Amino acid sequence: MIDIAQKVGRSLFSKYIGEFGFGTPTKITLDGEVYGKIPSFEKWSRTDLFTASFGQGLITATPLQMAAAYVPIANGGIYFEPYIVNSIKF
Repeated sequence: MIDIAQKVGRSLFSKYIGEFGFGTPTKITLDGEVYGKIPSFEKWSRTDLFTASFGQGLITATPLQMAAAYVPIANGGIYFEPYIVNSIKF
């Protein structure tokens, strides 16, 4: 992963992180949502890039953000915003 991150570079790697929804709220319909914050890639050290490439270091995420990041992977590249289901009626 470090080798890939080096080839991609900080700027593009940061863009990919954002496109997967990390560092931004998911806009669910519950009050008080928190989300992981990611510093601007200009402030990253080389070590920050390397550790972020395998999921440690500067990237923080909530379980909801992690679940939302899997949506485009499992759905042919299409992202759907998560939402809270109040009830299911049959």
